[in-house]
Amino acid sequence: MRFWTFVGWCLAWLVVAWAMLDPAPPAIEVVSDKTVHFLSFVAVSFAALAFCRSGRQLVMSGIFCAVAGLGFETAQYFIPARAFEWADIAANLGGATIGSLLAALALGALQRFGWPPRRRRVERRAA
Repeated sequence: MRFWTFVGWCLAWLVVAWAMLDPAPPAIEVVSDKTVHFLSFVAVSFAALAFCRSGRQLVMSGIFCAVAGLGFETAQYFIPARAFEWADIAANLGGATIGSLLAALALGALQRFGWPPRRRRVERRAA
């Protein structure tokens, strides 16, 4: 199950990458593009909770999200129809930070209730 949640997270990243690197992105006029950046990164950062089992794993996924946000925005500089914006980087990093913090809080709460269950190690007897 944990493997498939990781695969789903990777697929979500493909959607984010496509949305951020598409030369002709769809216009979303309901909300600001900064809001879309922020909420996208909150969602993918928080979704790491589905396969991360420790604070350390969440930190690593949060760092990945932040680096990806920087990388995608930097890549937009080289795409003719897109534009590099510092405000987008701030929205990406802010979303990655908030999503990771929310995931860490949720993980702490879940661990207080005994999730994820600890695997029992089976001791092997010497023959």
